[in-house]
Parts: sequence; C-alpha cells; structure tokens
Amino acid sequence: MLFALVGNSFHCSCHERGVHVSLEVPRLLISDDDPLLRETLQSLFEREGFAVSVAGDGHQAWQMVVSRTVHLVLSDVNMPGLNGLELVRATRQYGLPVPFVFLTADVSSELLNEATRWQVQRVLAKPVSPQSVRQAVRDALASAPELYWRLRGGRPWC
Repeated sequence: MLFALVGNSFHCSCHERGVHVSLEVPRLLISDDDPLLRETLQSLFEREGFAVSVAGDGHQAWQMVVSRTVHLVLSDVNMPGLNGLELVRATRQYGLPVPFVFLTADVSSELLNEATRWQVQRVLAKPVSPQSVRQAVRDALASAPELYWRLRGGRPWC
C-alpha cells in the first residue's frame, strides 16, 4: 500500500488490487483555550487549504471528534474541561485512530511518556513557529494509516 500527502490531498493506492483513494481536503480540529492562538492557527491552515474546525476547550473538542470527520487534532495540553491527554485518551478508548499533535508551554518527561503511550504523533513546545506546526501536522497526517493499523493491531487491507 502506498500512502502520500500530496499538497493538501491524501492519496492511498494499492496497485495489486487496483484501488486508489483520494481525500481532497484534510479536516483539522484545533483545540486551544487561547482565542488568539486558535484564530492564528485557523488562519494559517485555512490558507494552506485545510478545512478547519475550532474548539475552545476539551469538552467542545470531544463533541466535535465524535460527531464529525476529523483527520487530525491539534490540541493544547492544558485546557479547561478535558485536557489534551484526557481528550486523546477518550478518543483512543472510543476507537478512533485520529492523529494528534500537542501544543504546550510545559513539556515534561511525564507528558512525553503519556503522549507516547496514547500514540500522540508530536508534542510541540509553545511558542511554536508556523513552520514547525505546519511540518508537524503534515508529518502526523502522513503517519495516519500506520497509526490506524497499529491501534487496531491488524494489517493494511492491501
């Protein structure tokens, strides 16, 4: 199976079976209690061609994760309601293989261990540059099929 993020489109192909899947617009959920950062990231990714939803706290983000198609969650760790770790834990326990990228001002070894345990693709320290968050999102989206199969304990359909 071949998988690529080309521009802003997902492409997945299995040449042996003649299957090709293309998702035109990646859907990104930004969850952060800082409205200025939320708006800045929303603007950045909309200019990049992403469909962006925003949430101001973990409970609102959780409702969006379970009620919409979300290809990636870009989340603050310390938020009211559910924090970022609680959000990713609930998402995994619900059975959703959505990639996560965390943003935090407080990177600790404990956070990194928990992020690894719950299959968070990247933890970025605030303040974060547009280039680093853009690259982290692209890398996490590119790892989405691998994450799906790792969480399911299975093999790709190809």
